[in-house]
Amino acid sequence: LETTIREAATALGWNVTTTAANGTPAAMAAVIESRLGASPDAIINAGIQPVAATEVLRSAKASKISVIGVGAVYDDPDKLLTAAYGPDEPQLADLLVGQMRRDFPNGAQALQLEASTIPSVVARQEALDRAVDGTNISVAATHETNLPNGPKDTANAVTTMRRNDPRINMIWALQGFQIGASLQALGTDGLAPAGVYGFMPSPEVFAAMRAWQPGQAPIVAVDSPAQYSAWYAFDTLVNQLCRGSARPVVQQSEQPLPVRLIVAGSTDAATQVPERGTVAWEPFAPYFLEKWRKAGVIA
Repeated sequence: LETTIREAATALGWNVTTTAANGTPAAMAAVIESRLGASPDAIINAGIQPVAATEVLRSAKASKISVIGVGAVYDDPDKLLTAAYGPDEPQLADLLVGQMRRDFPNGAQALQLEASTIPSVVARQEALDRAVDGTNISVAATHETNLPNGPKDTANAVTTMRRNDPRINMIWALQGFQIGASLQALGTDGLAPAGVYGFMPSPEVFAAMRAWQPGQAPIVAVDSPAQYSAWYAFDTLVNQLCRGSARPVVQQSEQPLPVRLIVAGSTDAATQVPERGTVAWEPFAPYFLEKWRKAGVIA
């Protein structure tokens, strides 16, 4: 994400200073407060939830400094962010459920691995629940992930919950690391096979998907380049700072983020696992660069 932010800023000839938030609410608030002290034209926020920095965001809004969230879902009931951009979680959920229904035409019972403090994960959970409504796929059990011990907690939950309820034949991994942790548990628990369906796979998950063999339970993931969401943020700032637009906030529907369904063992170019590494996304910048050229913002 930082690379994309710098790429967009360089194209516009703008200066960018990056600061790490270090993950704690106090540090997050301090980071934004320190940036406000430097009187920036705008702040790009990569992952700091408004609840962690309410007062400093109010100060930014009062000072007419735009703060734009990128790369995730933001819980912002007080509208402290100017805008927020990230992957289309409902679209990703629809893709995933479509594949579930193809893999399990007679229905399935799922274990849903949750994280109620992360808005992106909550959005995925809610989108999946809506997508399976009225189908023969249902959630048999849920588990609230212990995030500080995420992979181990996930593996333990998969084994324990399936022993408690042998009907569970499908795992919903709402975070990328949970796909790999679930696969690890399924390979060692001695229980019946179960399909694993998850969001935002890591390079290690892609490697596991490449090792899939016919006859094994499904491994399916959905992916989207969250880092590209920074281009929407800069386009909004171009409208605000360079063009004086009356409607400055850009809508993602103008140039949607790409999405991808990836199915282990697929021979269809649209859904097959990349031969190496991760998904090679098509360049996203040209649309915005051409738009800015036509507007006379860049040469």
